[in-house]
Amino acid sequence: MGVVQDTREMVAKGRVTVIDGQMTQEDFSKLVQELCQIGSSIPTSIGGGTLGHVGLILNQADYVLRSKGGVSFDMPKNPGPCPATLSADPTTREREMAEHKYAVKEYKQCIGMQMGLQDLIIQAVPKEHLAGITDKLLGLSQLTIQEILNHLVVEGVDLEDFVVEDLMGKMMESWSINELPAVYFDKQDEYEEHLIKAGIARNPI
Repeated sequence: MGVVQDTREMVAKGRVTVIDGQMTQEDFSKLVQELCQIGSSIPTSIGGGTLGHVGLILNQADYVLRSKGGVSFDMPKNPGPCPATLSADPTTREREMAEHKYAVKEYKQCIGMQMGLQDLIIQAVPKEHLAGITDKLLGLSQLTIQEILNHLVVEGVDLEDFVVEDLMGKMMESWSINELPAVYFDKQDEYEEHLIKAGIARNPI
């Protein structure tokens, strides 16, 4: 049926826990964990090739921390048709064609993975939590998995008191020389988003 549909059907074999009622931080964390397990089950060379398609789920800072060698995961662009500027040398031409074919496969695999993960999120999350970002014609197809999860963090997750305290503590942590500045500030922004959802200012007076 094609790489996109085949990948989407493979993802559909995964299982996520259906959330009943108001989503809690525990529900959200479990959903992300289950999505990551499913995303890692289909290999790809993108992002270092060690975590499968987990890079579609985690933000760059979290992915880099977990990838061997600190490699980032970048969603590939559509390679398009085979270029007309292939080499005239038969051996080189064959190699270039094989590389293009592989790039197309990886791109389509990412598209299928993203569609499959969206299906699972829709299956797991109450409709009201997704209503604000669901397009009448396109559904969630115009959004990345990270954008959907970020929406759930900001709009849908009910944070428990102990989670809020933990986040406030992390916000007070100083930057370590052993950590990349970009990673530190990305994490700080993520903590702040959680606290804003809980109605707590970053620097309350």
